[in-house]
Amino acid sequence: MKTLLLILVLSFAAFGQNRLDSVQKIYVDNLGDSDSSALIREKLRARLTDSDRFQVVESAEQADAVMTGAAHVDKTQVGSIQTDSSGVNGKIGASYDGQGVIRLVSTSTKETIWIYEYKQAKIGRFIPIMKPRSASGDVAGKAVKQLLKDAAGGQKKKK
Repeated sequence: MKTLLLILVLSFAAFGQNRLDSVQKIYVDNLGDSDSSALIREKLRARLTDSDRFQVVESAEQADAVMTGAAHVDKTQVGSIQTDSSGVNGKIGASYDGQGVIRLVSTSTKETIWIYEYKQAKIGRFIPIMKPRSASGDVAGKAVKQLLKDAAGGQKKKK
C-alpha cells in the first residue's frame, strides 16, 4: 500500500512538471481594467519574449496556455512636514504598491497549470537612499522569473 501511494505521489509530481514542459506558446490575457494592469500585461509580454523560452502569441486560439489573473499597482501620496524656527519644511512623494496573482491555464484542458502570487512592500520614491524602481516591472519580472525557474526545473528532471 505504501509503495502504491509513493508511486501515485511521484507520478502526480512528474505530471505537474510535464504540463509546463509542453507549453511553448503563451497568450497574455487582460489582468484587470486599470492602466497599471495593462502596463503589467505588456511588461509580461516583453519579458516572456525576451526569455527565448516561450513564444508570445496574439490570440488564445494560437496558444498552448493563457496567462491570466489580476494584477495592478496602487499609488499612494506620502509626505512629511516639519516646522521649526526657520519655517515649514516638507517632503512629498508617491509610494507604489504592486500586487498580483498570475495563472497559466492550459488551452487544451482548461486547468490551471501554474500560479504565482506577487505582493511587494511599498516602493518609496521620495526617500533619497532608495533607488527608484518600477512596481509594474517588479510584478512582471518576478512572475516571469519564477515561471522560467519552474519550467527549467521540469526540464532538468527529464534529462
